[in-house]
Amino acid sequence: LSSEVHLHSHRPHSPIYANVDYWSGPNDTPRKMKVFSMDGYERPVNARFTNPRGGSRGYSSSVDVRNEGPMEFPLSAQVRRVDDLIPHT
Repeated sequence: LSSEVHLHSHRPHSPIYANVDYWSGPNDTPRKMKVFSMDGYERPVNARFTNPRGGSRGYSSSVDVRNEGPMEFPLSAQVRRVDDLIPHT
C-alpha cells in the first residue's frame, strides 16, 4: 500500500471548478479543497496527498473529485499512487 497519492485533473481550454475530498480512513474527516483554474489545459490541477497513518496499517485512502462547473464542460481526473510515478531501477 502507498502512503501518498497524486491527483491530476485537466479540461481542454476551459476553466476548472471542482471540489476534492481526501479520505484516509473509515472514521476520518475528509480533507477538502475547492479547486479553480482559468484554463485547464495550460494550467492543469495537480495535488499530492499524504496519508498521515501511512498506508501500511490497513487504512485505505480514497479521493472524491466532483465537477462543480457546467455540465457542458466535463472534467477529467486521474488519481495514482506516488509509487507508480517513480521509475524503479
